[in-house]
Amino acid sequence: MASKELDKMYGGQAVLDGVMIRSRYSAAICVRKPDGTLANKYESVPNVPIPIFKNIPFIRGMFVILESLILGFRGLTYSSLVASEAEDEKVDMISIIISVLLGVSFGVGFFFILPLFVSSPLERYIDSNIVINLIEAFIRLLFVLGYIFLISKFLKIGQLFMYHGAEHMVIHAEENKDELGVNSVKKYPIEHPRCGTAFILYVGIVAFFVLAFTPRDPIWLGIAVRIVTIPIIAGLSYEIIRFSSTFGNTKIGNILAIPTIALQKLTTKTPNESQIEVALMAMQKLKELDEKDASVRD
Repeated sequence: MASKELDKMYGGQAVLDGVMIRSRYSAAICVRKPDGTLANKYESVPNVPIPIFKNIPFIRGMFVILESLILGFRGLTYSSLVASEAEDEKVDMISIIISVLLGVSFGVGFFFILPLFVSSPLERYIDSNIVINLIEAFIRLLFVLGYIFLISKFLKIGQLFMYHGAEHMVIHAEENKDELGVNSVKKYPIEHPRCGTAFILYVGIVAFFVLAFTPRDPIWLGIAVRIVTIPIIAGLSYEIIRFSSTFGNTKIGNILAIPTIALQKLTTKTPNESQIEVALMAMQKLKELDEKDASVRD
């Protein structure tokens, strides 16, 4: 895919009572305030200052993911300030970094270390690391699905999933060069093949192949291996997603997207018109910002 086409690709995420939509260089956050009006904020996509690795396959993925995590926590922090009617307060970058570190630590502990401990008792009965690691991978997948299912039962998270669906619908409309209006957006699906859900799915798949032949005993070595290989797993997962996205809306692309779309049945819900309006505002503001940036870069 040409670089200009990559520049025009949109992504994003749901935030509290709102949506963040991003392009390659910028992001726009739109949040519904408690009084029903809309609050907007622009963000530059963070630039991790190690440019030498930015375009090296299997390494660049870690930096892209780190940038996305920082940007995502910025969006969530801003939306929480809007909810508390304090959107004018400055977002503390140190707090964002701490939040990212805590989030990553929780993910590593819950989805990588805990499945290792849960599957360890089976080593008494099964004399094969590969089989045990396969069972561990299955447990890890159950943890992911169970975690998503449980949080979906909370009211605010349910609303978050509706905003997630609105974000996808608006991106579909923009990619199809359709009118950015509520009625035209309604016809598009709430799932999108480039959703970040794909990353979660591929991490689980890649983790099995990377960890299948690794040692589990002693337990400290099993833990160390899972921590050390996380950058490799994340980098490979990113490259798979990047590769599949080059096929776009083709037969091959649609086949590759089937598992991702299926998993999004848990992470997206059909939004109402008010939530679609928020996503539309985020897209419109982002396009305005990108047009200004493009004129500066030119």
